[in-house]
Amino acid sequence: MVAVLCVLVVAVPLGCWAVLARTAVVGAVVGLLLAGGAGVLLAAGAGLLDLRGLFELFLWYPLAAALLVGAGLRVERRLRGVQPDAPRAPRTVLRVHAVVVTAVAPLCALVAFTAADVPPAAAVPSLPPGFTLGEQTAGCGSGDCWREMSVAGPEGMPSEEVVRRLGLPDDHCHANGWLLDRRPLCTRAEVNGGSIRLYVSLGDLIG
Repeated sequence: MVAVLCVLVVAVPLGCWAVLARTAVVGAVVGLLLAGGAGVLLAAGAGLLDLRGLFELFLWYPLAAALLVGAGLRVERRLRGVQPDAPRAPRTVLRVHAVVVTAVAPLCALVAFTAADVPPAAAVPSLPPGFTLGEQTAGCGSGDCWREMSVAGPEGMPSEEVVRRLGLPDDHCHANGWLLDRRPLCTRAEVNGGSIRLYVSLGDLIG
């Protein structure tokens, strides 16, 4: 369901502009900007890109797209001048775009912002020089999802020193997004059975 809503969020502004555009140059520039933003979001949603606050971007995109479409229409009117016989922008198209901005996008964000999901690879903290990550596993349960991986430090370095050098306090958490996505994203490192384990977890807002 979330995937369908997100596709609508990025597709509707493009479709609306395709109907509304009246000039070649402005139409192409605005269309390319909309397509570029949509392409980045769809690539991130498909797992080809790792972006922090991904679903927050899905909420902001239609708002930015609406401003861009409005600016494009204004520029086109100035370029075309007063032309009584020129076709007016279909109000139905603008209403569809408004519905996406005011209803569909927030619904998509609401569903996404309350559910736990496997943290993106970008959430794994950077390691100091000489440290390497081992095999990773991922899963979900008990209100959160996680990535777990082994960490190896420089040869001969004690495990406790490796954990200290990672610089991760116990249960270090911060919001997953920038402004709206307040799900807790937590990282911690510990010595478990003689090996150093690094955990990155993303919780929900309900549990």
